[in-house]
Amino acid sequence: KDLKSGTDQVNKKIAVVVAGRKARESYQAMQRSNRIKSVQKDAEKLVTSTAAWQAAEERARAAEDDDVRNRVAGNYSALRKVLHSETVARKAADISIKAKLTKELNKLTDGSK
Repeated sequence: KDLKSGTDQVNKKIAVVVAGRKARESYQAMQRSNRIKSVQKDAEKLVTSTAAWQAAEERARAAEDDDVRNRVAGNYSALRKVLHSETVARKAADISIKAKLTKELNKLTDGSK
């Protein structure tokens, strides 16, 4: 009888130790799982913030490109206007020179008659 009760007590102590070990392992597994989830959340935040930063950078670059394109277009337009006015002035000068030459030529031909 004493042997049986002694064995029962040992078995109970073993069961408590085993249960304690299982509880500790379960708790550690839960902590690992929570750490993994925390790291995953941090990684997701990093990916999200990196994506947002890249999108903002791309928008800034696009706006800068648009600004450069607009300035180039404005400069090109201004240059075209200058060239056009020079061309018009040159044509007017050519017409004036041709008119003078024609007049002189007419004087010479009229004078030779």
